[in-house]
Parts: sequence; C-alpha cells; structure tokens
Amino acid sequence: MNPIQQGLYVSVVGLLVLFAVSAIFYLVLIGMQKLFPVKEEGEEKPADQAPAAPVTKSSDDKAIVAVIAAALSSSQTQMIPGLGDSLQYHRGAWWSARLQAAQKNNSIKRK
Repeated sequence: MNPIQQGLYVSVVGLLVLFAVSAIFYLVLIGMQKLFPVKEEGEEKPADQAPAAPVTKSSDDKAIVAVIAAALSSSQTQMIPGLGDSLQYHRGAWWSARLQAAQKNNSIKRK
C-alpha cells in the first residue's frame, strides 16, 4: 500500500469513527432528555418550599449597576506605574532554573 492510499484509508476510518461517536453522543443526549424532561416555567413549586432567591426591585438593580459601573470606571482610569517592569523582573524559580540550565549548555550566551 503506497503512502497516499494509506493516508486516505486512515482519513476515511477517522471520519467514520468521528461520525459514529457523534451519533452515539447525540442518541445519549436524546435519551437523557427523555429521562429528565425540562420543567416548564408555568409549573409551580410546592407551597411548603421557600423561594430560592429574594425578589429585588428594579430600583435596587439600577443602583447595583450604577455602583458596579462607577467601580469599573475608577479602576480603569488608575495608572499602574512600572507594570511592564514587573514582567521583566521577579520571575519565578522555574524561569531562573531554566535560564541557568540554558546558560550552562551555552545555548544562550550572556553579553
């Protein structure tokens, strides 16, 4: 078998396996949907069960959004001096060990 035929054979087998696994996965998803149907939004909870989250007013939501927007605006306008310098210095132990090993092997020469 020449390399082109072998490559085509491997490609066809790979595609067939891919589609077979995809079909099996799709069937499993359908089976899971049959076993665990989605609850409709109109269905009510039992009366003895309390609501999960407190109900908030729209004015509370607007206040929360305003506070978050102000905090983001404030944090984005602050300049952090020397941010790029911190990328060059204070590297971890892994970086130092790899650099020393490379210098020892003369693959990186210091100037």
